[in-house]
Amino acid sequence: MELRIKCSSCKFIKPLESFYNDNSPQRKNRYYRSSMCKDCSRSYDKDKYEKQKEKDIDQVLHSRWINNLKKYNLTPDDWQIMYDLQNGLCFICENENVGDRRLAVDHDHKCCPGLGSCGKCIRKLLCVKCNTVVGWLESNPERIEFLLEYVGWSYG
Repeated sequence: MELRIKCSSCKFIKPLESFYNDNSPQRKNRYYRSSMCKDCSRSYDKDKYEKQKEKDIDQVLHSRWINNLKKYNLTPDDWQIMYDLQNGLCFICENENVGDRRLAVDHDHKCCPGLGSCGKCIRKLLCVKCNTVVGWLESNPERIEFLLEYVGWSYG
């Protein structure tokens, strides 16, 4: 007669071979089996892995964001106040930021060239697209007139 066990997860009664050996230190006897069948155990482990992976990614993104704020002498609370004052929208295009990225901190590069800021020259929060355009225009002010002519010509 074949020995069968009820899975604690799916509740199906399955043959003994459908369960992993329970190798925990408390149960050194080879007759102990996992309470979940192999199928449920694999599914559980996969779900657990995915949740942990998602949590790890969130932690990395959050720590990157905190480090980025430090470059601008901002705290998360300072950023949140700016965000709330702008109703969570880009100051220029008034759209929400694309994807899971937060609105970027824009600062005057004349005061603090390069990455980072003293904190006094912070302007507004911008979406990635607008922040890129503003950065390019600040670096190439002589091209603004040409750009406006080009856009006017291509739409005219």
